[in-house]
Amino acid sequence: MTTPTINQVEAKPVTMTTTATADAKAAQPFTITVYSKPSCVQCNATYRALDKIGLCYDVIDITAKENLAHLERAKSEGYLQAPVVFINAVGDDILAAEPLDHWSGFRPDKIRELAERLNGLPA
Repeated sequence: MTTPTINQVEAKPVTMTTTATADAKAAQPFTITVYSKPSCVQCNATYRALDKIGLCYDVIDITAKENLAHLERAKSEGYLQAPVVFINAVGDDILAAEPLDHWSGFRPDKIRELAERLNGLPA
């Protein structure tokens, strides 16, 4: 199991990304963004489940002041609990594009469905 790394780039949201290889990320036909908050048990369970099946994802801390737009995005979908997971087409703007899928809370069934999609199996 790989340990996530922290990326802090000026003028961009504070994010944590898996240490997956560029090849693994390129093979994924969708992006996964997890809106999270510190010390969130369901968020940690979501990371572990995504890591276990080898899915690449980005994490955005929605408690950080600079990520207010992301918090508002989650609220616009009616979510009030972390994690909030957005699945988007590669290259889509997470704040503007209509997501392919989204949910709130730890949802192993939805994560399993993503893995099946990635492996070409019926969902």
